[in-house]
Amino acid sequence: MSRPGGRRRWGLRAAAAAVLVTSAGVAACTPGGGPVKSGSLSVLSYNVAGLPQEISSENPTEHLPLISPLLNEYDVVMTQEDFDWWTPLLDSFDFVNYHTRLRADATHEYRTARHPGPEAAGLDPATRPDLNVGDGLGFLSRYAFDPAAVDRVAWVGCFGGFDTNDGGAADCLAMKGFAR
Repeated sequence: MSRPGGRRRWGLRAAAAAVLVTSAGVAACTPGGGPVKSGSLSVLSYNVAGLPQEISSENPTEHLPLISPLLNEYDVVMTQEDFDWWTPLLDSFDFVNYHTRLRADATHEYRTARHPGPEAAGLDPATRPDLNVGDGLGFLSRYAFDPAAVDRVAWVGCFGGFDTNDGGAADCLAMKGFAR
């Protein structure tokens, strides 16, 4: 497991902060709600490698609890592969505990709620029989945001299911897309 650091960390913070400020079109506020006159904002976008241990080349069972307290170094954290919605098919796997382990030691007051499911993301489960997990996107923040206002948009198309002999990378198993 590698930890973000050094110049790359600062570059990521600056780029992510710029995207957040320009795309959101909102004034910056302190965690207490007052206007910001100057200061810094630390932002992390992190693929936490939260695919089920049974199919992952990483070790999420061991690594997610180690990542959790490291998230506290940042004001805003955007996670990828942090799955909090899945079909009942996965209920017997330890995978269903990864999201809780990842957030266990994070102290951010504001957090996205559980993914609302495929219909809320604009998908018809009948047309996606291999769909088994949500988008894996999550937000943790020291700055207030309304979790109900998070908009999840799934990509309409995908390629590759359980059988990857078609050359796909099993992309249809997840609700890939974006959240804002």
